[in-house]
Amino acid sequence: MRLAAFGGLVGLAFVAALAVILATGGPGLAGSSGVRPDAFVVTLPPGQSACQAGQSLPPGASSAQLVVGTWARPTGTIALRATKDREVVARGSITAPSGIVNVPIKPVSRGTEGVVLCLRNVGPGPIALAGRPDIGAISVTGRKATIAAALSVLYPSSGDLSWTDQAGSIAERFSRVRWAPFGSATLWATLLVALMAGAGGIVATVLANDD
Repeated sequence: MRLAAFGGLVGLAFVAALAVILATGGPGLAGSSGVRPDAFVVTLPPGQSACQAGQSLPPGASSAQLVVGTWARPTGTIALRATKDREVVARGSITAPSGIVNVPIKPVSRGTEGVVLCLRNVGPGPIALAGRPDIGAISVTGRKATIAAALSVLYPSSGDLSWTDQAGSIAERFSRVRWAPFGSATLWATLLVALMAGAGGIVATVLANDD
């Protein structure tokens, strides 16, 4: 009986901890392009732009996070411009070294679908942008044919968000894990198993008290 009671207490503690984690804030992710940075998919000489249509600009976004290569140069400069029906809905620029780069933009108050996202190389040397090859279509200035690839973009939020606020983005990232057995439902299946374990602990506690 003591073992059952102990298991029940563990289950209760687990459920309580899970509730706290889901409710408390953390560094926010407003959304993403849903594309992994598997490889550098496009290289831009100075003055050229790479554009991709059909993008989403999520509410709460305060920057666009890219994976960038600057080759032999210590830094590169990128200008971001997002438009919807030729109206600019977001813009920003940054000079940064190779690696993960956060291009600051004005915090987005209302999300926009069907955005054309353009990244322009405004520095003196070539830069490479990461994404996933063989999906999507990237248009590059000066080229007639599009590149069969999609850009990888994350959108950090302008403030802390609870995990429940970020549920859609987290579920999307779970679905892209290579071993994810349930696709986009992997996160929810994981939480269901956790809650069932906690519920089992609660039942064990009740039965132990009855005895």
